[in-house]
This record gives sequence, C-alpha cells and structure tokens, in this order.
Amino acid sequence: MFAYSRLKRAKIERDLYFKIIEKTWAKNILIFCREGYTDDHNMSVRMFADYLGIPEDPATGSGNGCLAGYLVKHRFFESDEINVRVAQGYEINRPSLMTFSLKRRNFTRRKSRLRIF
Repeated sequence: MFAYSRLKRAKIERDLYFKIIEKTWAKNILIFCREGYTDDHNMSVRMFADYLGIPEDPATGSGNGCLAGYLVKHRFFESDEINVRVAQGYEINRPSLMTFSLKRRNFTRRKSRLRIF
C-alpha cells in the first residue's frame, strides 16, 4: 500500500505530465494513501493541477468527491459506506481537512449517447 512517506515525497515531472495529459480528458492528478497526516485523519491526499495553473491544490472538493466514489465502488475500506477525514495541503504549508460520507446504493446503468452537431 502507498505509504504517507511516499505521498509526502511525490513530485510531478512537468514535461512528462504535460506530454501525458495532452492526450487525456482528465488533466489533474490525485494521489492518496490510507495514512493520515495525524491520527485524526483516515487518509491523506495530494492533488496536482498544473494544467489549470495550480501546481498543487491545498483543498480539493471535486477531487475528494470523485475519490469518495472510487473508494466506495472498489470497497477500499471493505464497506459500502464510508465516513472519511482527509488531510490535504500539509506538504505546501496550507493544511486542510476534508470530510465526506458516502453510501453505495443499487443502481441501474443505462446506455447513453452523445451527439455533437
């Protein structure tokens, strides 16, 4: 599992980053680990958005919302429901605490089409 010590040392190689994202729809990189910055946190997150002019975001609501969906879908905490306290921004001296709760519900996936005129 990805340890906090590795998350803390993470750096973006800008040339490679821009080369990769020119071919992708998603432009931001979010990394996470199950260790919190303090014992009061369940996880730590870092979000890099250089494409948007934000080398590192100290508090990412949209990124953490997507992460919550990922965690529940893949049963990261071996549960269909999560209540998580996420540390973010500590590495850039702008600490923040994000909290989210999510419960998986049964759903039906429907086909959809997009037409561009």
